[in-house]
Amino acid sequence: MVTISILAFHRFTSSNKSACLNRFRFVPPKAIKYFTQFKGWFRPLSVPSQRPAISPATPSPTPPPSLSTSPPPFQSSFSSPCLLLSPHPTPTSPLFTPAPFTSPSPHSTPSPSPSFSQSPSSSLSLAPSNPSPSSSPSHPSPSLSQSTFISSSPHSTPHPPPSPLPRKIISAGLILLIGSIWLFFAGCSRSPSTTTLRILHAGSLSVPLKKIAEAFEEKNPQVRLLLESHGSLTCVRQIIDLHYPADVVALSDASLIPRFLMPEYADYTIDFATNELVLMYRPDSPGAEKINADNWMEILLQPEVEFGQSDPNSDPCGYRTLLVWQLAEKYYQQPGLAEKLSQACPPRNIRPKEVDLLALLEAGELDYIFIYLSVARQHGTRFLRLPPEINLGSPRFDEFYRQAAVKIRGKKPGETLLQRGQVMIYGLTIPRNAPFPQRAAELVAFLLSKEGRAILLENGLQPLDPPLVDNPERLPPLLRPLLKVKDKPKETAPNKKEETLFP
Repeated sequence: MVTISILAFHRFTSSNKSACLNRFRFVPPKAIKYFTQFKGWFRPLSVPSQRPAISPATPSPTPPPSLSTSPPPFQSSFSSPCLLLSPHPTPTSPLFTPAPFTSPSPHSTPSPSPSFSQSPSSSLSLAPSNPSPSSSPSHPSPSLSQSTFISSSPHSTPHPPPSPLPRKIISAGLILLIGSIWLFFAGCSRSPSTTTLRILHAGSLSVPLKKIAEAFEEKNPQVRLLLESHGSLTCVRQIIDLHYPADVVALSDASLIPRFLMPEYADYTIDFATNELVLMYRPDSPGAEKINADNWMEILLQPEVEFGQSDPNSDPCGYRTLLVWQLAEKYYQQPGLAEKLSQACPPRNIRPKEVDLLALLEAGELDYIFIYLSVARQHGTRFLRLPPEINLGSPRFDEFYRQAAVKIRGKKPGETLLQRGQVMIYGLTIPRNAPFPQRAAELVAFLLSKEGRAILLENGLQPLDPPLVDNPERLPPLLRPLLKVKDKPKETAPNKKEETLFP
């Protein structure tokens, strides 16, 4: 309203500015100077009779425009000038025109209001019903062409103001908003941070460790276990070459930890379970109906039979298979048996780890595979248990097992190590660079507990009771009461004959 008054004021000449100052004396001087540039674009509508008449500088010769329909009456609840907008502003055709009107009162005399008359040409014209005596008779009617008109009439029906939203809806919305904010911040402040433990383990431990992880996470909701399986030699190289941030390393051959990881990457080795090697097959495999512990070599060497093994340089099951062939050559007294079995197993039948052979066996690509007893029991497939003298699962024949040896890849490229036969022992350790050693110790303590050993036994492994450790002084305090110090193994130096027979 202030802006409209300012714009109307600057349209007048200097002679009638003094008359308008009585009406617009609230206009600041800076605002008058600012809006001087709009002079010539605006003209006033007729003012009430109680104020001096204001004549436009140049009367507009344009005849009164018309509207095709009558605008609906509108009852205003405040005093404000009417705005009449013209689509084509010129010095003689205003952009908009201010016209004052007041809200009627039940106890006040109705003020003059515009009246509408319908012309024969269906046009609408505007004329004052009671023209003021001070108004000029030659004053033209204001332009209404394509304009927005707001009318205030004492006889029009007032429109009720829009009803506000019900208080119940507003109250419910506020309560819901405040409650959501409170729950959000309360949950953020109370929820503990989740710790993720990375477990690097042998493929044959996938099933038991998964069940141990589920039981441990149920008891410790703030801990999450991330299991990653490889061949045990691949796990060792992940630590050495890639510096993998594992919290626990569990291998199918405990001897790899002191040979590859200690003392740079680990401080101790925990022996926790044993296993043995078996020959797994399908019911429809060739010779399945007659295979036994005495003729399995003859069946495998038949031309129509396909059998497989894991990679000796990636998985202990692979080099343990070669050790079993060498021990079978001694046990059955069949010279050259190990070489014949090696030639009958082409490279296409070799996979990185033993569990990768299961899919080939189930698909019919392989008829027999050398695998651990625990894995065979987990899958419920037929298998043949080999004699304890050659299956690497009996501590009584540990000295006989040491007569066999194979070469495997060493720590550095081009380096080889001599791996001798020994009883199967599963081992684990917490690496020195473990991100969460305390949580890792809690997990190991659960694995070595009565509940953890029951899970291992249920899945085909034979847990050691008690578990053994080589360097008890470097153990976390939480694990010391659970372990027993193991005796150092006796080193058997191979003679020249053994070196030639088992290169």
